[in-house]
Amino acid sequence: MEFQSLPWREQKSRILPLAASLCIDRYGLTLKGIDKGTGEGNDFSYRVDAWEGRYHIRVCSPAYPYNLVRSTLWYPSQLKRALGLIVPETIPGVDGEPIQRIAADSAYGGYHCCVMYRWIEACLLAELREDPRFPSMMENLGAQLARMHSHSQQEDLPEWFTLLERGTSALDQWLNRLKTEPVQELDPDFDSHEHHTVGQLIAWAEELRAWMVERGEGPDQFGIIHGDFNCDNLLFQDTEPCVIDFTPLCYGYFDMDLVKALDFGVPPKNHSDFLSGYTSIRSLPDDFEDGLRILQRTRASVPNWF
Repeated sequence: MEFQSLPWREQKSRILPLAASLCIDRYGLTLKGIDKGTGEGNDFSYRVDAWEGRYHIRVCSPAYPYNLVRSTLWYPSQLKRALGLIVPETIPGVDGEPIQRIAADSAYGGYHCCVMYRWIEACLLAELREDPRFPSMMENLGAQLARMHSHSQQEDLPEWFTLLERGTSALDQWLNRLKTEPVQELDPDFDSHEHHTVGQLIAWAEELRAWMVERGEGPDQFGIIHGDFNCDNLLFQDTEPCVIDFTPLCYGYFDMDLVKALDFGVPPKNHSDFLSGYTSIRSLPDDFEDGLRILQRTRASVPNWF
């Protein structure tokens, strides 16, 4: 059995001691504590408290190829260089490299890619809603996302750069599985079958596909997106946005970041502030409201995309 086929709780139980030993052996830290971690399936994150400071360690399952991990580290550094964006900074290990390859249990094959970051001292978006500056902070956040999207159209990418794509090809693969496999087996967290029929899920996924085909994959609509622009990944140092967790970085529709921000980050009363900031940098499609409605509804039929 492959590592990624194990139940995620068993994966996490195997990863935690590995993460602790990495902190000691690879980074020379004297641990005060390491939390139980978050994440499921392909990626696990832990907060590390050491006498030397606070850190964040990420351990990827063998499902993550080396160049994919490398790309999700490299691109945020380019955003920092080009836009001044506050992003997690990696810490080189004893060999000077930011990524450590650790062999998985031989019974399961492959290797883990492990990375450590300096902890960003900032406040979560959800903790700041009573701040009188909050509307302007949401405007700043919208402008920052627009700059990130614009930058993806300009960055000269290295040959080894690789990201997953959330385009029509990936959706076609999902639709085929949705039509041919028991819905309960498609994803361990996919519980939408309890609320919707398979026919409804297929219809919504096909509606999304029609929207994607009509929108096309030109550079004005489709590019490098954060992939998980929600309140847990949006922090502020004073009024300056800090974006973390670039693990879901991928090629996708810019609207996907927007719908995630509006549904799981920015409070409804501040949507206009956020969109005002965004449109001060780049314009929205004429059919943005229709696209937003389709993306919101099809979240149930295409899990982990939004």
